[in-house]
Amino acid sequence: MKKLRLISLLLVLVLAASLFAGCGKDKTDSGKISWIVVGTEAADNESVFVEFNNVLKEKTGYTVDFQYIDQSQYDLKFAAGDAFDLVLAPDHMGYWKNVAKGAFMELKEEDFKKYAPYIWENGQEQLSASTYQGKYYCIPGLRKYSANRILVARGDLM
Repeated sequence: MKKLRLISLLLVLVLAASLFAGCGKDKTDSGKISWIVVGTEAADNESVFVEFNNVLKEKTGYTVDFQYIDQSQYDLKFAAGDAFDLVLAPDHMGYWKNVAKGAFMELKEEDFKKYAPYIWENGQEQLSASTYQGKYYCIPGLRKYSANRILVARGDLM
């Protein structure tokens, strides 16, 4: 199970990073993508990220710098105007408020078709639900929401 979660994480990371791999570099660009992660870093993340960055650098010329913050620091990142490239932006953490304030870069239909074709082809329902004033600002998760902490009582065992 742990291996499956790790593989899933890597696939999501590659997909999201590949969206930005096509962005043009200028002379001041260090080739690093800054990714804000809300939560606590797992013990073995560093070794996974080293390998991930080796592959990404070879294929795109970029690496990802993962910065872990807690939920209380999340709003401060936006309020301070801190520069970062990627962040998980769920509804409950102010996604719509931050979009309205111009915190996110607009993504064009061509961006999805070129860098995230699977999401464009299979995620129209999620894409349409995540637009703001008819424009795209995020890469939505292709799943229905389900709470991760649920109490289930089996009637057959009661």
